[in-house]
Amino acid sequence: MQLTQPYNYKYYWQFRGRTISRQFETLIAEHNVVERMDRNLRYANRDRFQDIQFPNLNQYFTWRDEVANQANIDPTDSAGFY
Repeated sequence: MQLTQPYNYKYYWQFRGRTISRQFETLIAEHNVVERMDRNLRYANRDRFQDIQFPNLNQYFTWRDEVANQANIDPTDSAGFY
């Protein structure tokens, strides 16, 4: 399974029954603002969303790594999400 944007992770995690914090919702909103910028501005803002800048979201990084590593994920689970 490939998830490429924060909101896709959010929707998948909600599908899996996980609770999404207000902090992560704020991160998604900030990310969407950057995504709407022209290409040069997006490039200039690319470092804005590094994990190290959001230490309070460590649980989400763990969840993301689980998806990336296919740990504890049945292919039918992701198919059901889509």
